[in-house]
Amino acid sequence: MAGLVAALVLATVAVLVPDAPETPSSPESTAAPASDEVRWVAPAATGSGDGSAAADAADLSALPRLVSDMPQGGRVRLRADQGAYEVRIPLDEADQWLRTLTSVRLAVATRLGITDAETADELAELSEDDPRAFMLSVYDWLGFAQETLISAL
Repeated sequence: MAGLVAALVLATVAVLVPDAPETPSSPESTAAPASDEVRWVAPAATGSGDGSAAADAADLSALPRLVSDMPQGGRVRLRADQGAYEVRIPLDEADQWLRTLTSVRLAVATRLGITDAETADELAELSEDDPRAFMLSVYDWLGFAQETLISAL
């Protein structure tokens, strides 16, 4: 389960944090050039399971290794198109999940400028063409996940 939370946080951070600035091109620069390498993870491994392509996504348990082995500028992407994925959270981990979901949701709310219920209601009227619409759907899903977990307790 920790891998699923890590993937959620990783995916959200990837959207929240702007890309790192380009590596300086001056001859004095010793920084390694940014990598365009991409690795894929999914709730269950697909294809070869090595993470080299979306069709060969690694299992979520490989996420920490893929992130630590990724060169600067590389990306680890979550493949979430495999349909329903049953999540079972042990009771003793529920508080950690709730804290993580809350922290990520607060970060998304800050990015969207949500300060109160009125602001959230105004953003709910966004058109699908608005660039903030995707982040608003993430914000709503995180709220749904929090409510579902609290109801289950």
